[in-house]
Amino acid sequence: MAIAGVGGILIVAVFAAIFFHTFGTQFMIAANGGGIPPTLALTATYFSLVSASVGNTVLAIVLFGCYVLFWPLICYISFIQPTRMLFAYAFDGILPAGVARTSRSGSPYVAVIIAFVMSVVTLIWGVYGSNFFQVLVYATLVQLIAMGLVGLSAVIVPYTKPDLYRASATKLKVLGVPVVSIAGAGAIATCVIIWILYFHYPAQFGLANKTKMFTIFGVTIALAVVYYLVAKAVRRGQGVDLARAYAEVPPE
Repeated sequence: MAIAGVGGILIVAVFAAIFFHTFGTQFMIAANGGGIPPTLALTATYFSLVSASVGNTVLAIVLFGCYVLFWPLICYISFIQPTRMLFAYAFDGILPAGVARTSRSGSPYVAVIIAFVMSVVTLIWGVYGSNFFQVLVYATLVQLIAMGLVGLSAVIVPYTKPDLYRASATKLKVLGVPVVSIAGAGAIATCVIIWILYFHYPAQFGLANKTKMFTIFGVTIALAVVYYLVAKAVRRGQGVDLARAYAEVPPE
């Protein structure tokens, strides 16, 4: 995972160097706004712009092939995430236990069916809804908050919960600092940088209405807290303490 992360950073660095030393920010903004000169016969896609910047048709073909192959893989990963989330919620008692039911082969088929139905509904909304991409921008930013909180936990857990840290998957240190804390700090920095980019370039990133975004954030978080408290109260009435589910490091 560390090698994959470093490789991703290197790839971003290479494309950033191409970006700033060839067509640059102003051209990218104009291109995405429909300002490409008709004589160039290009569309505002990254493989067209990058290949044009180096004058290489083969590179455009390779990048386009990667783009085509990317979508089936990312759809597969995106479908797994809600399935695992539903299963974990049911396993911890926040959702009905039936959602965590598995087949003979160990597949959480109930969670898979629910995730499939929700995915189809979301797809229909994305195709026919007028505000889907606006909500997608908001969802991207709000999930970064969760990512930052996980990073913060990684930073402080080795010092505040040493027992949990000793039971974790790795206890490696760099210059006396736990690797998990370094990774957590990197996650926090990533979240902060992306938020700065979105707010510094709101038109380019589709952040049209900041007030509406924070309103949606507040309502969503409030509903989540209310749901958890209700689920906790219901489980307490059944003799189950949900707090115990989070008293140890999960298996992953």
